[in-house]
Amino acid sequence: MSEIKTRKYNKGEWSEILACFKILSAKEWKINFGDGNGNKTEDYLLITDLFHINEKYHYCLNNNQYYLKHNDNLIAKYTFKETFEIIEKLKKEILTGNRAFSIQDTEIQNFFDKHKITKLKTGAENKSDIYFSFRDNKSNKKYNRSGFNIKSYFGSNPTLINPSAHTIFVYEIKLDSNKINKIISKKKPIKKILNEIIREKGEFTYLDNTSQSFNYNLKTIDTRFPEIFSKILLYKYVHSFSCLKDFPECIGKLDIEIDNDENKELLKLQIKKFLFASTTGMNPGTKWDGDRNCDGFIVLKKDMDLITYGIYNHEKEKMLKDYLFYNSYIDTPSTKNAGTKYKEMVSKKIILDKLDNKYKLYLNFQIRVK
Repeated sequence: MSEIKTRKYNKGEWSEILACFKILSAKEWKINFGDGNGNKTEDYLLITDLFHINEKYHYCLNNNQYYLKHNDNLIAKYTFKETFEIIEKLKKEILTGNRAFSIQDTEIQNFFDKHKITKLKTGAENKSDIYFSFRDNKSNKKYNRSGFNIKSYFGSNPTLINPSAHTIFVYEIKLDSNKINKIISKKKPIKKILNEIIREKGEFTYLDNTSQSFNYNLKTIDTRFPEIFSKILLYKYVHSFSCLKDFPECIGKLDIEIDNDENKELLKLQIKKFLFASTTGMNPGTKWDGDRNCDGFIVLKKDMDLITYGIYNHEKEKMLKDYLFYNSYIDTPSTKNAGTKYKEMVSKKIILDKLDNKYKLYLNFQIRVK
């Protein structure tokens, strides 16, 4: 039995195949590029061949239908009407689904079988969810089998970085232990706890990230970026400040070097580089070699409209970096995704480390696109 018949996926993951069918259902496989604010532009790419993650098969247009081929051998033919009808059924299943769920609808599963789709994911290391050959309308240049990452707004806002045991930052709290115990003795929101510590003249000193691989990856952005991001994260928790585009403007409050225009621009560039890397190849749990494994980014909106961002030339790459910078924000994750080893630490947020007799703060995060 294929994986797609039994495995549970969340709304975002099911939406990846929905985006694929959305492309297939059109008589012209055209996707417009987006601008830095997520709006559709006049530029577009025109797809000639589309590949799902099963590399043995690909789809191509032929007059008023599309074909499934294995190499040059015809496997099946499909009409746009039947694909559109499945899209409506699949969209309804996704919208009514809760958390991770499987889809048991016989008609949808038969459609998956007919398209040789057996699974949705290739693994966390690979950022590409769909592959296609296409032509850029502006340059008229052709590109062969390029991988694109799909982000959907059918569930919660899509994530660039998911929370895990690798994304936890650790700080030492410098304050009298009696005062700390009094502050944390009663259950209260973490923002209130942190601000009470600050009012008592307590200080937070960044110690480390819980993951050697993620710490290394952050240093590929800048050797000081682990420390810089630790200050961004702490500021987010203390002030409920989340939009990444706004952090360079408060660089003085972050205690990152001195507050001048040059450092603001440097922090802006570092954040852009970090978001871009997280979209195109970098994962917290794997040591990153600096190479990207996808060539673009597709956004599936709630109204089923698609826009895309390519990174195959400087102009398109800049547009994607702007889009990520102006639309990404830090979100506070649920502790259930923190990983078994650190779940207790994260749920408590502040604990006394008996090995060195220091009170430590544990902060986790995820990054979403609004």
